[in-house]
Amino acid sequence: MVCGLFAEVLGVRRVGADDNFFDLGGHSLLATRLVSRMSAEFGADLSIRTLFESPTPATLSARLDEGGEGGGPLDVLLPLRPFGTRPPVFCVHPAGGLSWCYSGLIKHIDADYPVYGLQARGLDRDEPMPSSLGEMAEDYVRQIRTVQPSGPYRLVGYSAGGVIAHAMATRLEQMGETVDLLGVLDTYPGQRMPPIDEQGVLADLLRWVGYDRRYLGEGPLTHERVTEVLQRLGSAMASLEQRHIAAITRIYANNSELFNSHVAEKFSGDLLLVVATLDKIDISPKPDTWQPYVGGAIEAKEIDRQHTDLMKPGPLAEIGRILAAKLRRIDGDGRDEQVHRTDTEGEPTHDDQ
Repeated sequence: MVCGLFAEVLGVRRVGADDNFFDLGGHSLLATRLVSRMSAEFGADLSIRTLFESPTPATLSARLDEGGEGGGPLDVLLPLRPFGTRPPVFCVHPAGGLSWCYSGLIKHIDADYPVYGLQARGLDRDEPMPSSLGEMAEDYVRQIRTVQPSGPYRLVGYSAGGVIAHAMATRLEQMGETVDLLGVLDTYPGQRMPPIDEQGVLADLLRWVGYDRRYLGEGPLTHERVTEVLQRLGSAMASLEQRHIAAITRIYANNSELFNSHVAEKFSGDLLLVVATLDKIDISPKPDTWQPYVGGAIEAKEIDRQHTDLMKPGPLAEIGRILAAKLRRIDGDGRDEQVHRTDTEGEPTHDDQ
């Protein structure tokens, strides 16, 4: 039913459960029409913000089941696709604290794998921030065990999220659990993160959706102008308020300190490492930088992308296929597929970081 309403409003023949409204050509006027149709059909209290935050039939249906607005998009445990019979894939936020960027993986990972994001505390309300990366990892382990009490666990993390995922894996092992997928997306132990201010966060929001900030001219960025761009591109981040931008700035600063002071322990399992090759230089960390912190095999997969572009649609499609193939091998499906590139660079994305 929900897929049918999506197709009707978008004027297309068919919409799949994991197809993104905005990737299919949806914009603010069509979003208003869809929300109106959905509210009338289901008697639910929906808003444009709800659609920005849950832009696929599957995720919007979940919000309907929750009674409309449902759980918050800034909660620590974010259900990106809470359905499926396999063990879930848990995706850990990068330094800014949001895990919305991982919603672009959903269409590339088999539908029987639930997908959840882990987000920083303090995005939507005042909460004490963790004093160490280990403390953060323990908190996130408690969160994932509310939906999956026992292993095997599957963890993925981009940038700083990769080091957090590794810390979670070591904690789970100490608890006697198994982690059979630890996927780290272009990050290495011992790297240092630079500081960032609110201007940097606003610039990152534009970069994450592929918008060149130079189009806005010289001078400082404003929340209003950035929000206008995000709305025009159909980005979920257009729903972020000024207080959320300030919270992301604080979280990034705290996470930078925790990341820079963290001393990694050793995980006994295997590591899947995605390496972005385009911005690497001779002194850049190499895959074997992980060797002292991994007891099993390190499987490195190179993709011809820049680190800062990995959460855009094209790179996410490559990463999604790498993860999907790895999951099939782990689960013995025998349906491995060749990883290849797709030309989707120019697509505006609503859900980056």
